[in-house]
Amino acid sequence: MDTILKVEHLKKYFAINVGGPFARHMASLKAVDDV
Repeated sequence: MDTILKVEHLKKYFAINVGGPFARHMASLKAVDDV
């Protein structure tokens, strides 16, 4: 596999598997701060 493609795949994987839950976690923290 081409190295650039592998990096892009890892970034996409990271964004889906880490970015999603992390974004929800940050949104919940922000909601608590707004109260």
